[in-house]
Amino acid sequence: MAPTFFLLLVIEHGSRFNGFQAMRIRDVCRLEVPHRHAGFVEAALRACGEQTTRNPGVSVDSVASILESAGRSFPLITIHCEAVDPEVCYIGRFLGLEQGRVRLREIDTDANWHPEDSSYRLRDITRIDFGGHYEKALDLVAKSSQVQTKRS
Repeated sequence: MAPTFFLLLVIEHGSRFNGFQAMRIRDVCRLEVPHRHAGFVEAALRACGEQTTRNPGVSVDSVASILESAGRSFPLITIHCEAVDPEVCYIGRFLGLEQGRVRLREIDTDANWHPEDSSYRLRDITRIDFGGHYEKALDLVAKSSQVQTKRS
């Protein structure tokens, strides 16, 4: 937790870990800590053999530090600019920061890389996700497609 952002370890309803979310503190209306079923959830995760790191090595000091540290540790990140468009997110490989913007090589829902890099204003970013099942699946399919393309 930092002054502006905090990091959550996401646990889906099936008692499986599903990555991390860095969220702005000011966007949270209600938070129950610990969750009223925390004991059951922890027991279910152990019983199901679910293990993950509680500390992914991501700095939540600023949007820039989250993007840089998550971009180094995870192949794909998802950014949300909910104040601009709450229905859209952008998934891609972190390329860098320039003049208050993040550069991504985006990937589409079929695991195809966009031909051009994209950039988004840091001040518009409200949430950053990484290490989740969907990001992992996109990365695996994209890598598999590259291998198959090279063999052809």
